[in-house]
Amino acid sequence: MSLNCPQCGAELGLNLAVLGLNSVPVPQLEAQPSVGGVRASKRLKYQYNDQTFQEFWQVYPRRVGKASAFSRWLIVVKEIDAKIVIDAARSYAKYCATRNLEDRFIKYPEGWLAAGRWDDELETVAAANEGDPAYIVGTAEYAARVQAEEDRAIEEISYEL
Repeated sequence: MSLNCPQCGAELGLNLAVLGLNSVPVPQLEAQPSVGGVRASKRLKYQYNDQTFQEFWQVYPRRVGKASAFSRWLIVVKEIDAKIVIDAARSYAKYCATRNLEDRFIKYPEGWLAAGRWDDELETVAAANEGDPAYIVGTAEYAARVQAEEDRAIEEISYEL
């Protein structure tokens, strides 16, 4: 009897009589589809059933790379209290929001956890004009404020001359 390797197709010869398995049916092996270099069986091991991770995931400002973040989370919470990490993630989200950071400048959650960013000291003081349309980029009020500031600067320069 012979079997074919599911990955490379090579024929493997087996002498079942030597093993005493003449009448035992041999299961047929099927190749698992590979997606992104990860076999399906490995992708299915993450069920994300940790309630504290779900809370962390909801408060973190950028939700990408969930599988890698979850595996890092399992490592981190063995040493650090989950509540400390979740509170720090909440502070980081507030920090990102007050500075209107674009997504490309917000850390991936896996990297944030791996680097121990819950220990960072962030300035989370709200901007003095938070919520004022004149300080929100892209609004008509913002454009008018910037233009007025430029006009004042030009007047001051011309006055000095």
